[in-house]
Amino acid sequence: MAGYASGLVVDASSVARSLLLRSLRFQCAESREADDVETARRLAEDLDDPVVILDLELKGALDWLAELNDAGATAPRLAVTARPNPAERERALALGASAYLTKPISLGEIARALLLARGPLRASPPRIRSRPATRADVVDAGSAMPQVTCEVLDMSISGALVATPAPVPVGTELLLRLELDGDPVEARGRVIRIQEPAWGVRAGVGVVFAYATDADYQRVEAFIAAHPDPAPERDPV
Repeated sequence: MAGYASGLVVDASSVARSLLLRSLRFQCAESREADDVETARRLAEDLDDPVVILDLELKGALDWLAELNDAGATAPRLAVTARPNPAERERALALGASAYLTKPISLGEIARALLLARGPLRASPPRIRSRPATRADVVDAGSAMPQVTCEVLDMSISGALVATPAPVPVGTELLLRLELDGDPVEARGRVIRIQEPAWGVRAGVGVVFAYATDADYQRVEAFIAAHPDPAPERDPV
């Protein structure tokens, strides 16, 4: 089940729009696209607080970002550009952008930005598919923990809940080597929460992914699509 009701990609490039729309496939129940701000403004009127991915090089982009902010929009707004500069970044964030991303943007970057943008909203998380038995080799990027093989308790396109043998501090950078139906995938990740053991609940750590390559993102995407949603319970991260 998607985490957001709708999404809107605003970019002059049809190639960029196609990639960005794909990044919303598992995040939004419905996604639309526009090649200019005026069209996006009209489309947004028919959408329920959409996730917005907005190219700041479009005429009126920052003005519309300010309008969304003033209107009380709560869904993430991701500002993207091929010509980054610190002043624009500061202004975009001040106008309510959840992230400021530089093109070319990977699918993993979008997934990570949307996950981090949820912040406190994780109190009412989207439902995430429960996965068949999957294992991961986990390595502390700081070499404080030797490589261990752990069970992946739950996984989404954005991250995973991994049953490590001992708690791992929040903020720890990990390297995960996943085996998904025999297909190896490597993803770096950061621990963002610890799940304490309880009755019927195994201990684990929630890790948000930062994919090594778009190919790895696509393998995870294919794995999720291949396994239906039998009993979603919680957001793994």
